[in-house]
Amino acid sequence: MLEDETLTWADRMRAEGRDEGRDEGRREGLAGERKLLLRLARIRFGEALAGSLAAPLEQIADTDRLEKVGEWLLNCDSGDALLALVNQS
Repeated sequence: MLEDETLTWADRMRAEGRDEGRDEGRREGLAGERKLLLRLARIRFGEALAGSLAAPLEQIADTDRLEKVGEWLLNCDSGDALLALVNQS
């Protein structure tokens, strides 16, 4: 009985550790995507636009949406157009 409880406890701890690791990995991945988008925006549209884009990007917690921002970054003719799209979504 005690052995069963110990295994159950150990299994729970391992599962909890895996979940925490996945969550941390997701957060780091999103932070990396945001950093890259800001770098590209800075190169393409300048420091001021990148500064304006930082806060809205920080609110995006979905990789699909961040990928869409990357597409907009390539397709928009101006930083203002990019910022408008990001703020709309």
